[in-house]
Amino acid sequence: YNQYRIDASVRSKDMATSLTDYMNATTNFARMGEALEDAQALGEVAVMYKNVGDEVESIDDATNSLISTMEAFKISTKDAIKVVDEANYVGNNFAITSGAIGQILQRSASSMNAANTSLEKTIALGTAAQTIVQDEEKVGSALSTLSMRLRGSTTELENAGEEVDEYAASTSKMREEIMALTKFDIMQNDTTYKDIYDIL
Repeated sequence: YNQYRIDASVRSKDMATSLTDYMNATTNFARMGEALEDAQALGEVAVMYKNVGDEVESIDDATNSLISTMEAFKISTKDAIKVVDEANYVGNNFAITSGAIGQILQRSASSMNAANTSLEKTIALGTAAQTIVQDEEKVGSALSTLSMRLRGSTTELENAGEEVDEYAASTSKMREEIMALTKFDIMQNDTTYKDIYDIL
């Protein structure tokens, strides 16, 4: 820990951030059960996200977004920078900020991954919706609710305070109704959903 404190002082200067932000980022990941070395590496990714991401307000926002996204999509420590790269690229090239992408992912990543939808496709859907809605909290919640409804996840819907109707309670009814209306099957087979991006 003494060595970490020395390293943190040097690295925070190298990364143009405060020692407090650097240490808080590491601490946030350590609380998730990461070993010190991994927590420090992830903390540095969070610092980069805060530094390069438009409207990433604080180091806590950066770490919370990274934690929820990495957990949901099972992204390893060594691949964590991928989340920042994706958010930064889209934020630089489309009508959305990196911070908004982080907020959308924080609210929807778990549900979207449960619906076999990749990080990239989730960002694409979030970006398309945010361009119109301009409210990342609503967009993230809408993607999450859409995923829960299409998967007929009554427990998740009830926990989120959403109404559960006959279609939400029955995957087969939902599947049959959508097939009748659109000729599109929301399932790859009897147990696996197609991803939300393809369904939409």
